[in-house]
Parts: sequence; structure tokens; C-alpha cells
Amino acid sequence: ALFSAPIKITDGVGCTEFRSVCQTSFGVFFLSRSGIQLLGRDLVVSYIGGPIEDRITATLTISSAVDVDARQEVRFTTWDSALSKSSILVFDYRSKTWSIDELYTSGVRIYSACISNGRYYVMRSDQVILVESDTEYLDTSTDAWVPMTVETGEIHVNQIQGMQRIWEVYCLTKRHTSHGLTLTFYNDYSTTASQTETFAHGVVTTAGTVGQFGVTLAEQECQSLRIKIEDVEGGTLGTGKGCTLTGITLCVGSEGKITKRVHTDQRK
Repeated sequence: ALFSAPIKITDGVGCTEFRSVCQTSFGVFFLSRSGIQLLGRDLVVSYIGGPIEDRITATLTISSAVDVDARQEVRFTTWDSALSKSSILVFDYRSKTWSIDELYTSGVRIYSACISNGRYYVMRSDQVILVESDTEYLDTSTDAWVPMTVETGEIHVNQIQGMQRIWEVYCLTKRHTSHGLTLTFYNDYSTTASQTETFAHGVVTTAGTVGQFGVTLAEQECQSLRIKIEDVEGGTLGTGKGCTLTGITLCVGSEGKITKRVHTDQRK
């Protein structure tokens, strides 16, 4: 094979973990001091790990990076020594979005991962090898429910500190197996929930049925709203797939004014 002459790419970033390097059809992923980067086919380096930058801490180690082409995903297995927990950072290169798969066995780390015969395998420190299944969604060690958690960013339609009124929130889902649904709401950039609502598993009972869940907000006037949606165990476990979240709809209006919610110590 013939190779071109080496080309120096001056961008101010370099790879800090060789196990984070992953070659894909559209470029090479790698971990730098500032987070996960993508070296594109045009030889331009872009910071693609922004949405998960809070997970890339000094105590986190990436143990493998694999291109799961069948699902159009890049997966980084990680170990956080401060939390004593492993997780898989997943980049979907169809939708250009990130998600995180948590390993719920505390103290057990993922040593490595690979693709073999088209299937994704993970090797753990407790001498267990896991293989991804297209039909089972339960924790393999205990047949325990593994929740799906979706959390939005801060939703603000009237600038960053403008006031808005959100009357109602609706979630559209598709049921696969028995499950409940919990919606948690956070107002004004707070980490403390302002409202939590749970729908029991009996609300949607037939597989394939569309579920439309609506919540009237108790605290409607706000600067921002963040929503966390979780499917929860309910009824018969089955495969544990729960539901697919299809969409979120808000009934919202902009009030055309800036917030007055400033603490007295923060106002001059």
C-alpha cells in the first residue's frame, strides 16, 4: 500500500489516552485534555464531546472505543474511580447525539470491549463477559429492571433569563412491555425538582399502543424548564424493554419580560 507523506495537524489538542482512539467512516475519535475530539476526513479537529463534558473528569478512564457500525454508534467504555462505577458513553452518528449506558454493579469495572461476528462484547473485572442482545433488556445478573432515563437540556423560549409560562407538558410513547412512567420537572436552572408525576403501568396495557401522557404544571411561570422522563418497572417484566419515547410537546407562551427572581444578595 502507498501512503502519503505525514502531515502535521496544528490544532492545540492531542490524544491523551490511546484506548480512546476509534476509526470510523467519517473520522477518528480520540480523548484530549479538553474532552472527546473528532478528526474529520477533512483533517479538521472538532470538539464533539461537548454534551458529555461533565462526565470527562480527572477520575474517569476510557478503557476501549469501538465503532458499532450495525447501530451506527461509537461506544467508549469507562471507569470512574471516584464513583467506583463503569459506564458506556455512546455517540449516535445518525442523530449526532450522546447517551450514557450505566453499569449498575458498583465496584465492577469494564476492562475492554470488542465486536465479534457482528455482536458487541464487554469484558468485566469480575470475570464476566457480556454480549449485547436485541431481545433482552434486563440486567443479566439479577433479571432486574434497567430504567430508560431521558433528560432534556434547559428549555427557554424567551432568551436565557426571560420569563415564560408553560401550562402543560405532553409525552408521546410507544409501549413494548409493561411499564410505568415518571416525569420530573426542574424550574429556573435548579437541581431540585419542582414537581414529580408518576403514571402506573396499567395506564397503557397493549403492546404497540401509543401512550399520550399529559401533566399540568404546578409552577408555570419560569425562566427555564428541564424535564426528566423515566420508564419504571410495573406489572410483568417480560423482556424489560418498556417503552420508546417518540416526542415531547409543550404548551408555552413568552411573557416578554426579564426575570425579577434575583436574590437580594445578588442585586445592586
